[in-house]
Amino acid sequence: MILTFYKYASTPDRVDKTSYLTIVDHIENVILKDDTDLMHPTFILKTNGVAYNSNYVYCSFTKRYYYITNITALTGMRIAIECKIDVLHTYRNEILNSSAWIKKAE
Repeated sequence: MILTFYKYASTPDRVDKTSYLTIVDHIENVILKDDTDLMHPTFILKTNGVAYNSNYVYCSFTKRYYYITNITALTGMRIAIECKIDVLHTYRNEILNSSAWIKKAE
């Protein structure tokens, strides 16, 4: 599994964050922690400074974008990166291409 690490500089409520993302680096050979939730996953990888300099990540396996919420040092020169899904950016194309009728009350 490959993680792409970013620094983002936009408000969390923005649907499309593409122009606000700066790629820091890619890291391969990442694994998901056992019994993890795909909405709040924990990724295990070798200790790498890239993770400490990032606040946002894209996972090639789940095809979702995540906020990095916590990084924990583990034994064996590994770290656990706890994340929370960014629903707006992950599903931005579906959101921006949808149409709806909105009933407004005065």
